[in-house]
Amino acid sequence: MAKAVAFNDVARLADPADNVAITIRRLEAGTEIARDNARYTLSHTVLEGHRFADSAIAAGAKVLSWGLPFGTTRRDITPGEYLCNDLMLESLQGRRLDLSLPESANFDDFAEPYHLDTATLNIGKQLPRLPTDRTFDGYLRANGRGVGTRNYIVVLATTSRTNAVVKRIVASIDSSHPNIDGVVPVMHTEGGSREMPNNQDFFVRALAGFVVHPNVGAVLAVDVGDEPVNNDSLRNFLETQAYNWCSHPVAFQSAGGKSVKQVIADGRKTILAWLDDVDRTRRTPQSIANLNLSLQCGGSDAFSGISANPLIGALAKSIVQYGGKACIAETTELIGAEPYMLSNVRDHQTARKYLEYIEEFRALASWHGQSAEGNPSGGNRLRGLYNIIVKSIGAARKKTPDMRLDYSIDYAELMAEPGYYFMHTPGNDLESIAGQVAGGGNLIFFTTGNGSITNFPFVPTVKVVTTTGRYELLENEMDINAGRYLDGIDMPTLTQGTLEESIAVAGGKRTAGERANHSQVQIWRDWMQAPGASPAAIAAGEKFDDQPLEIDTAAAADWQPWRDVPRKLGLILPNSLCSSQVAGLIAASLQDKAIGADAGVRQYVALPHTEGCGCSSGEDDIAARTLAGYLVHPYVQVGVLLEHGCEKFHNDFFEDLLATRGVDPTAFGWGSIQLDGGIDAVTQKIEQWVIDRLQQGLPATAPAGCSVGLHSLEPVTDTTAEALAIVAATIVAGGGTIVLTANASILASDVFCSRLGLETVQPTMAYGRANERAGFHIMDAPNSDDIELLSGIGAAGVQVICVVTDSELSQANPMIPTLLISTTPDTDADLHLSGDAAHDQQALLELCASCVCGDYEPYLNSSELTAFQLARGRLGCSL
Repeated sequence: MAKAVAFNDVARLADPADNVAITIRRLEAGTEIARDNARYTLSHTVLEGHRFADSAIAAGAKVLSWGLPFGTTRRDITPGEYLCNDLMLESLQGRRLDLSLPESANFDDFAEPYHLDTATLNIGKQLPRLPTDRTFDGYLRANGRGVGTRNYIVVLATTSRTNAVVKRIVASIDSSHPNIDGVVPVMHTEGGSREMPNNQDFFVRALAGFVVHPNVGAVLAVDVGDEPVNNDSLRNFLETQAYNWCSHPVAFQSAGGKSVKQVIADGRKTILAWLDDVDRTRRTPQSIANLNLSLQCGGSDAFSGISANPLIGALAKSIVQYGGKACIAETTELIGAEPYMLSNVRDHQTARKYLEYIEEFRALASWHGQSAEGNPSGGNRLRGLYNIIVKSIGAARKKTPDMRLDYSIDYAELMAEPGYYFMHTPGNDLESIAGQVAGGGNLIFFTTGNGSITNFPFVPTVKVVTTTGRYELLENEMDINAGRYLDGIDMPTLTQGTLEESIAVAGGKRTAGERANHSQVQIWRDWMQAPGASPAAIAAGEKFDDQPLEIDTAAAADWQPWRDVPRKLGLILPNSLCSSQVAGLIAASLQDKAIGADAGVRQYVALPHTEGCGCSSGEDDIAARTLAGYLVHPYVQVGVLLEHGCEKFHNDFFEDLLATRGVDPTAFGWGSIQLDGGIDAVTQKIEQWVIDRLQQGLPATAPAGCSVGLHSLEPVTDTTAEALAIVAATIVAGGGTIVLTANASILASDVFCSRLGLETVQPTMAYGRANERAGFHIMDAPNSDDIELLSGIGAAGVQVICVVTDSELSQANPMIPTLLISTTPDTDADLHLSGDAAHDQQALLELCASCVCGDYEPYLNSSELTAFQLARGRLGCSL
């Protein structure tokens, strides 16, 4: 008979009043546990971080963690039984795990409804100010703008339409000034549509917060000029809201009407003129009362609320007592923790606003047919977070029980007074962090159970991991091991060490993320619905039969479309936003080493995006189908999926998705930043897989057929419409495919439609769906963002994209050659239409063929003016 294991060696109670325990390592079914004078046996295998009953629980009783209920039992539960709800069983069944699972759940989710009772609400006092002070070496800003922990020059894309050129401006600067931490681009997903966004207030307020942030020594904001939210909007907000933006260099540059070269040259000239002035700011000793901690958690697990969150909560307590600020956020990840969060508040208004923000989020989610309680990711559940309630209870531990909640503020609002704040944000880590930074956060503390590696461009991120095992796996990516608390180190000792680390980082010590040199920004993404929306009706209107439209091909030219596709490339596809930047680093490494060049693979690309976790995309996962479309694109000879490790779109998810679509998952490589041991380890693994794959020889592929994507921005002339109609007819007549966006301006042309005999211009295929039927297709366009539309067309399998526009500032798809077709002479374009339809259609067909064969590289692609962004659809919203 196996010897029983001591309870304290294998499990923990989050609170002495709990009736369920959390395992600190995997325990096999049949394990006997000695607990005080009792013994009980585990009913099933219990993964690390999952829960089992520590005492008998009657049917209908509450299941408790941290002394708060997160479930109600369906039946009597005996000590040692594995705790599982329906969501956990569904999640684990979608993973490839070597264990047997219960046949059914034994508890249902439960949240104690919270009702604000103003008569009993504790209007408390904040903890006393400490009599001593500590200092860090920081950058003191003029006119009360605060103290910076870094000194950056920021080139800000006012909207996503200038992302590519902002990146090029930064690349043109070689700054080696000792007191400047760098010149960094701030690129994001917002403002690219032609309509005023629903998130306008959040969006502009976030941009304004970036402009006046104390870590920013100078800012260049770049727009096109004709966007609904542009530099004029930003400047007006800064002025009318009395933001302190005149005490440091701030410039606004519009790219509209200028060549890309001129935009880059102008931006470079502006920044070079600033360098010496910004470099004159030196670090000087400053009170840590000037620190503003952004408290975040991502890739959370069952130990987040036991080790890492309490640790940074204790740190925040110290900073507030020294006179500083700390901010907790992520509204959806605090649902169910209201009794704890509001146990000590500054006033009734703070409590009411806190609850109002939760209700606002519930309403926003409902407009899109979603629930605010649907936040936990697949990685959260794998690591023991059963539902939003248990996740929230643990997340709230970023506030200590004796800490008073001083202020409840909206997204990206500035934090002026010292104290402890709650900021209304989504649970999406990057979107939440952007709001906190815009509010003035100058030091980010990010707790993680799985090992999230996210970083922000101009504010250091200190990553605190929950367990020693995960820290040892990802030591190069993490900064602090909170798992030492589980190993026996007391919390005061860990807190003091973390305070010293925070002072060092604030004073210039580089974090693991800064050393890794990757970062990402995402502002709270726009949403499409409003009160009164009917999500069911909207979803019903997005059903398409994938059948091409019948067109008249009588106008077809005497030209034979290509059938073979000689272009070969390697794709490092990030499963989610959190693996996106690393995918780009790996693709660049493969490119630099010319791995596969002798086999004809001369290009490696990554498709960084912002989806795959922390959002909802309606009844169908638009992002998943779009990414899958790129994996099976005829150009892709070597494809690798890279997961972060804790996202909704994990590797098992994609393996199942590919299999259900008849695609062999073994044809691809698979990497995991977290499970493979960090950035260096996963990079080596993927490089070796690519080498091995190439040595086996590339598989023979059947002719893919000719496929062209077409998008037009402005109204077209009749001669342009005639030329494009001939191109479409020629390709379809030759057995090829045309894919247009549903909102392409060309579809409003009577000449184009009549030439092709189009009686309907309704979409035939969903956004981002891989096309399997040759012919004339119209792809659904859920919005008017050109970057997202081109990203959707690429997933359909087109081999070249033609964009007809008079705008010089456009952005290409990074994987698909994107031709810029213009009717305006002397502009940066691949083809200037002459007005002779016969000539223009022939020139365009030949140019498309040259791109596919690799004989011509379009202007935008060769100039690295590329962008990739996934649409969320009409029912997508951040959770």
